Amino acid sequence: MKADSGPMTARRAGRRVLKHAIWLMIAWWTGGAWVLYFDDAPTLVRNLATFQAPAIAYVWIAILTASTYLLAGYMREQVCVYMCPWPRIQAALTDEWALNVTYKYDRGEPRCSVKKAFDIRALGDKAGDCIDCNQCVAV
Repeated sequence: MKADSGPMTARRAGRRVLKHAIWLMIAWWTGGAWVLYFDDAPTLVRNLATFQAPAIAYVWIAILTASTYLLAGYMREQVCVYMCPWPRIQAALTDEWALNVTYKYDRGEPRCSVKKAFDIRALGDKAGDCIDCNQCVAV
């Protein structure tokens, strides 16, 4: 995002065109691989190269190329945030024995620095283990 905030230069425009050309090439290979998976690959490759393949092969390669480019090359962050199934899978696989980095209120309250917690414990009061390092927030 930082690279998109500056002025458009010839070098920057060239890099952007190259990036999207590479993404389109990857998408085309992916779309072709899916179509080749469901047919006799050597014969279909020969037919595609000589433009004698069935029209449906070209249509499906185009559809799969476009969807791969749009979802993986163009809308990467949006797909990860809104469409990725991993958070739902992870939530379904979590149980009471799973190792998760979470904040435990019974250990962390009342919050204070290490030095202050030592003084509070010396007086016989309860002090939490939290030292406000914000690592739980970062995770």
